[in-house]
Amino acid sequence: MIAKVLSLQLLIMLSALVPNLLAPASAQEDALTVRTNDDEYDLEETVRVTGKVGELVGSENVMVKWIKPDSNSVTLSAAPKTDGTYSAILLLDPETMTGGKWRVEAAYSDWVANSTFIVKDPFFDVEIVGGSSDVVFENGQQVTIAGTIFNKEPDERVTMTIRNAKGNVFESLLLLLDGKEFSHTFSLEGSRVVYGEWTVDLRYFGRHRTALTFDVVPSPVTIKTDKSSFFPGDAAVIRGALDESVASGSGKVVSIVITNQNDEVYKTVQVETSSNGSYVFQLEFSGAQAASYGVWKAVAEYADHRGIATFSMKEPAMPVTVKTNMPSFTPGQPIRVLGKVAELGSHSVAVHLFSDSGMLLKYAEVSVNQNYTFTHEIIPDHDTDPGMYEILVTYDGKEARTTFEVKNSVVIVDDDDGVPVVTGTYRLLFDGHNHNIKFKFTGKEDIESMTINNQTKTLTMEIFSSQNGTLTLEMPRRLIDSLSQNGTDARYAISAVYANGTIANMTYSEENSTDRLRVITMDFEKNTDLITITGTRVIPEFGVLPTIALMTAIAMTVAIGYLGSSKYRARNRI
Repeated sequence: MIAKVLSLQLLIMLSALVPNLLAPASAQEDALTVRTNDDEYDLEETVRVTGKVGELVGSENVMVKWIKPDSNSVTLSAAPKTDGTYSAILLLDPETMTGGKWRVEAAYSDWVANSTFIVKDPFFDVEIVGGSSDVVFENGQQVTIAGTIFNKEPDERVTMTIRNAKGNVFESLLLLLDGKEFSHTFSLEGSRVVYGEWTVDLRYFGRHRTALTFDVVPSPVTIKTDKSSFFPGDAAVIRGALDESVASGSGKVVSIVITNQNDEVYKTVQVETSSNGSYVFQLEFSGAQAASYGVWKAVAEYADHRGIATFSMKEPAMPVTVKTNMPSFTPGQPIRVLGKVAELGSHSVAVHLFSDSGMLLKYAEVSVNQNYTFTHEIIPDHDTDPGMYEILVTYDGKEARTTFEVKNSVVIVDDDDGVPVVTGTYRLLFDGHNHNIKFKFTGKEDIESMTINNQTKTLTMEIFSSQNGTLTLEMPRRLIDSLSQNGTDARYAISAVYANGTIANMTYSEENSTDRLRVITMDFEKNTDLITITGTRVIPEFGVLPTIALMTAIAMTVAIGYLGSSKYRARNRI
């Protein structure tokens, strides 16, 4: 009797399961579908989405989300008909929409369906060069973005913003057009390489936009060092492995290339893998090349795959170091002496100031802080003679020296309102010739250094701004100029880098310019560290030789390199 009851219960359970077992496998998949009426569209066209709901749920609507390449989205609601079908349309407004790979996502009840399509911008024809057919790259590989601008307007630059899978900016720059073509190559290196879908956003003439996407995946070749930093003379243990997807077993040869911070090859090593695909070797940093301080790279290569590890080569700490807050000063301008000791000893540093003739001018005993640093301010006389001066510091029998210049070309005067005005001439050595650039500051400021880059057509000034002020420059056209295609004056692009690392564009006014000079005036804020002025050409002076017209316009990259440099990090306003 019990057996019959159990058999009956089992039969009932199986009967309940039969409909599910016999149901087609695609029933769940067909619960919601979505598709577009075409694979590619031009801006100003209409995209039509259609689909079907497998099972109606009350009066719910299908939520159709149109996701742009930059991850912004537009959401529309579509009511399904009695047969479950639904539709929605979207006009691709060129003023607000973006070219590139789009994704449409339909959501109904607990179901979600996706589809993709391409929006073409009539101004852009862009592609990603390299990677697999699915546009997939490994960390360590290089990516090239190449394109063409159609219907070209009077603008020579394309703005490119590369964002990683977290949406953070990996790189942002302006690209120079070569005719109608442009291209940019970058390496997938560093801590900002995040695995997932990346986006490349391109803008031309402000309103024309397009975007590309590609995927970044881990490299099947790994490499790492046993420490993150080394000193010359240290030995590093370098190890890694090959994933089975590219090779398995022992005897596979991996090429290891060690480069310094200037990408100069320090060592190349061939290493064989063990039975589990791993490898390990030891490398000693010795010789003159090892005294190349900065960020080094260890690159492991196998077939077309690369793995990258970075480490730093550190300079052995000096017993005592010293520098001044600026390389040059005006007569009477305070001089800040900054230094550091390797270890705490007598807790006081002797600071000596010598003239260029070797005469001792000032002496002071300065205490050392608990963080091993010391500071001291020297107030020179207003009638200090121009020339080079030397500072000597001694500490527990050790010494360090630095020099600075007092300029005779700078005069501090007061204008009618009693505001200090600094006027002078900066002598810029470029291409073997001196170029005199006259300047005027309102406020007790000075130009720490000035450099010019022919490749980027950029004049860079380091200043020490303790307060808001105004700067006027008389820039020789033979050195740097900004001209339009018809030869008339065009505006410079000017930006400022502040002490906290932020970057901002600057405006300026121009008057009294001549056929030899561009005279520009700009307002700057307190704690401005760097001012860059970008034109369309840099033309050095060649004596009696004619000047050579440089035909290319500026490709200005927002350089964060200065922000990460040891010189920037070392600046200290106490």
